[in-house]
Amino acid sequence: MNLIRMMSSSREKHRTTVCSLVVLLAAPGLLLAQQQADSSYPPPAFAPLSDRYTFDVDALTKNGAARTLSEVLTSQVPGLLVIPGGGLNGGGSQVRFAGVRSLISDLPPLILLDAVRIDAHEDDSQLTVAGPGPSRLDDIPIEDVQSIEVLEGPAATAIYGPGAAAGVILIHSKAARTGAIRVHGFAEGAVRAIPERWPANYGGVDLDNPDSLLRTGGCSLVVEAAGQCVQDGLQSFNPLVARNPFGAAPRRQLGLSAAGGPRWGAFRLSGNLDADAAAYDVPAVTWSDDYHRWNVGGGATLHPWRNVEIGASATQISSNLRLPIYEPVLAALMGPSDSTGFSWGQAFQSPGTQKLDRTLASVQVLATPLRWLAIQGTFGLDDIGQHERNLVSTLLTTGDRVVRDRTFALKLTAANRISSGTRLTSAIGVERLQNRENAAFFQGSGGAYTSQQSWLDRRWLSVYGVERVGIRDRFFVTGTLRHDDLHEYSPGDQTNPSLAVDWILRTERLGALGRLAMHGAYGKASHAFPQNLQVVFVAPFQPTPAPLKPDRTREWQVGADAAGLSGRWHANVSFYDLRSQALQYLGVSLPSGGPSFVYAPGAVISNRGVTAALSANLIDRPGWGWTTQLSLWGNRNRIVRGNPATIAVSGIRYTGQREQAGYPAGGYWAWPITYADTNGDGIISGNEISYATTPPSQVWAGTPYPTQGAALTSSWRVGPRWHISAMLDYRAGQTLFNQIANLRCLYPICRDRYDPTTPLSRQANALGASVMPPAYFEAADYLKLRELAIVFDVSERLAAHFGARAASIMFGGRDLATWTSYSGADPETGSYGRSAGTPMMVGDFATVPLPRSWTVRVRLSY
Repeated sequence: MNLIRMMSSSREKHRTTVCSLVVLLAAPGLLLAQQQADSSYPPPAFAPLSDRYTFDVDALTKNGAARTLSEVLTSQVPGLLVIPGGGLNGGGSQVRFAGVRSLISDLPPLILLDAVRIDAHEDDSQLTVAGPGPSRLDDIPIEDVQSIEVLEGPAATAIYGPGAAAGVILIHSKAARTGAIRVHGFAEGAVRAIPERWPANYGGVDLDNPDSLLRTGGCSLVVEAAGQCVQDGLQSFNPLVARNPFGAAPRRQLGLSAAGGPRWGAFRLSGNLDADAAAYDVPAVTWSDDYHRWNVGGGATLHPWRNVEIGASATQISSNLRLPIYEPVLAALMGPSDSTGFSWGQAFQSPGTQKLDRTLASVQVLATPLRWLAIQGTFGLDDIGQHERNLVSTLLTTGDRVVRDRTFALKLTAANRISSGTRLTSAIGVERLQNRENAAFFQGSGGAYTSQQSWLDRRWLSVYGVERVGIRDRFFVTGTLRHDDLHEYSPGDQTNPSLAVDWILRTERLGALGRLAMHGAYGKASHAFPQNLQVVFVAPFQPTPAPLKPDRTREWQVGADAAGLSGRWHANVSFYDLRSQALQYLGVSLPSGGPSFVYAPGAVISNRGVTAALSANLIDRPGWGWTTQLSLWGNRNRIVRGNPATIAVSGIRYTGQREQAGYPAGGYWAWPITYADTNGDGIISGNEISYATTPPSQVWAGTPYPTQGAALTSSWRVGPRWHISAMLDYRAGQTLFNQIANLRCLYPICRDRYDPTTPLSRQANALGASVMPPAYFEAADYLKLRELAIVFDVSERLAAHFGARAASIMFGGRDLATWTSYSGADPETGSYGRSAGTPMMVGDFATVPLPRSWTVRVRLSY
């Protein structure tokens, strides 16, 4: 079966296509070169007026309590969802845009650091971790980041190549600067507390029963109705509250940076030290810290000639992580209803440690040999060496992952004036991308062992062009075209276009409405090809499926952008229509026994929605200021066309999800239960409930993905030195399968199986937990107080006592309160999807909620 293979015979065709594209895109620029150059018009960034969000990370870290890039991204962009994995060290976050765009390639947005692709793996561990694992995005030191740009849909991302259909996040590092050398340092300390929102374990006791099980908690309502016991009372025990295993888990961080230099060259050096104490505080945890990290980096900008600029940067990151331990939480939630003999010791078995060494480097050269021509070259690398180890008694388990990413890029930009009111800018670029990964797993004891190893070598050769026409600086048309040749896939080429129109209806002027612009765009982009499709099977006598291609998404988008009152308010709104051509599962039964799956094209996924943002400077006086930002979004997701057969999203922890045309992707389906207390004893017995277990009898139970959200941030300035900020985060429209509640009633240890005051409907749901009735699929809307921070700018006179030029003190908290009707520990962390890269399974399975954290940070500048 050759669904994935190289086709050397088509190489000449690919070369011809690429060469034709180069000539086509270069022609306008060559023609323009014969005309009079316009030296006053610099090469633009080709940024549309909408569908792109930029925010200042440096300001957010100085005035807030965010500590990682994932935390900085949270609630900053409408429709960008950052789902944290939980409150344990090493539990990373998932980053996705609203609306499922792929059924089997559910991957995060493309991440670029200073125009270089970097590794952003989620759940990055070769060892078995019972919950969310590390995120490589959070390796990047937040103190070295200046700003972030977020591009949402293919209309804005088509130019970035494979993987851009999931969105693009552009991270810009702090640059070297000329002038006197300035030194900045900070010290930070934080404490955390896991909220005690845990259910108790219940049992019923019959003190006189000869059966020891019934005397010690096994007298349930069903057993009592059968006449085997008579309850003398309930007993309950909540290990996670009565014997709280979590500690304050202090975090410490130190950082130092210096920047400066002459006009012909400048530099920036930085370094950080991080340490996170163990999340658990029990005798079984013998180590003091879960996490250590150090990083050192530097950058330089040189101007060897008047029209040449060379920029270079490099960062070395080294960390040691004790992988998060989720088993104690599961052991407690599925534990006894009697505290006698309970001990944490047996639950604490470390999954191992992870040592990481990572090198990020880039070199960029910008030359302007002619007034109308700019040439830019980029080389970048991201090297990761990851080693994991776990020793339990004599059983040794190791995992290794080595990554080598390389980016080579060259771009030429020509800007010219066609007439007094018309300007045309052309750009053409070539990229060569390479991604090599080697993963190995070993487990053995004595002479017996097992091992696995995988290799991945992906290479892209890409050429792209951009044309932009500007008429009287008010009407702009921008077109892009990118062709990618993916060496290892067949067919291995793809071409993606985009077209954007920007019309400035009203230029900046005084008044309530100072500026108004409209925006419309169309674009196509491809998803990254899923890595889990290296081997597939086809049943005999079945027709050969069509060749596989990466999922592809096209977008239509319209929007408006407005500002007024001399820039005191700014608003934008965008409406989008996304349609994804996606791979899907086809169930096939093999003669050898057991079902297998084949992947084939044909599924169509629709996402339609709106995003909006409003910022306003409400008060701006010498002694008082108030600014606010509000963002809103909504999304409607549907599988428009798919496999006629119902395909369940199955796995070890089945969550009731399936893919069905006409409904949201990965939605929940449940079997309804009917019941009646026929004997009137107030107890629902097994013969008093009924349910059907065939798929046609299932009912829609909701989507695990939020369909709407909002974020509100307000900042106040009190006097010349005090700054206060607060952020509220709201998400709604999603349902969450309370998987742990379902299992607790199945085994049983939930209250509804023992308490005689339990309503009949809840008794029926608890007794029928084995079929996962609708009651366990709960509304998971929530409102969170995401952040509250106070910053005090120390007077220059007081700072001078420490030899500093300036100083500030920040005291802030994150994830301080949650308002929700969801009965589980945390609807946000419970929504973290499992099995990344395949259909996501979303279920709250012994989730550790986000901790309330309080941080004190002191900054000094010299």
